Amino acid sequence: MTIGYGPFSRSLVTRIVAAVAARRPDLELRLEEGVAPELVGRVATGEFAAAAMLATPAAARRHGVRVDALRDEPLLAALPATHRYANAGAIPIGAFAAERVLLPREPAGRAFNAWLRAVVRAAGFELERTLETMSAPWDRRMLPVADGAAVSVFVAEWTREAIPGVAAVAFDPPLTFPVDLATGADGSDPVLQAALRFRDAEGWLTQRPPRIELPGD
Repeated sequence: MTIGYGPFSRSLVTRIVAAVAARRPDLELRLEEGVAPELVGRVATGEFAAAAMLATPAAARRHGVRVDALRDEPLLAALPATHRYANAGAIPIGAFAAERVLLPREPAGRAFNAWLRAVVRAAGFELERTLETMSAPWDRRMLPVADGAAVSVFVAEWTREAIPGVAAVAFDPPLTFPVDLATGADGSDPVLQAALRFRDAEGWLTQRPPRIELPGD
């Protein structure tokens, strides 16, 4: 079984897969990183058993899969270590939006970029200055931040090991990144069952209800 995950979801998928492996040693499990639209499509074709990725409205109906709200991941600002907010408790969204913001290259990053722009717009601001990354793993995409050329966003998982020249700062007001889990429509997938146990036991949803979307919804 192959389980897909988005760039911000590796640690939670790793925990889920470990729980499945403990209960089902007969299964061979593999992880593969991807981006939201592609991941859902690969679940729909049966190439992936499940995928944890950025919440995508109406994905269940469009792709014929089951989609469960899985986690509201706290989002952090990635700032140059020399930034005036680098040692602050939080950075106002307006102050962040006024900077040049590093975004993943499109078309692969299109869904994420649209989501981040919408979140900033809902707070009353716009991302007017942006810098597109090269196609590289996210840790290397932080180089323009460390060099002082831009700011960006990441999740707490990425701060477990310090990134030289980059400071992690919360947003004011706090922001979360919505992660959904796409699985087969019948709901019998062992990955789904393990994920829901974690979600409910550890309170992974802080901003959204534990909704389920099915193809007929």
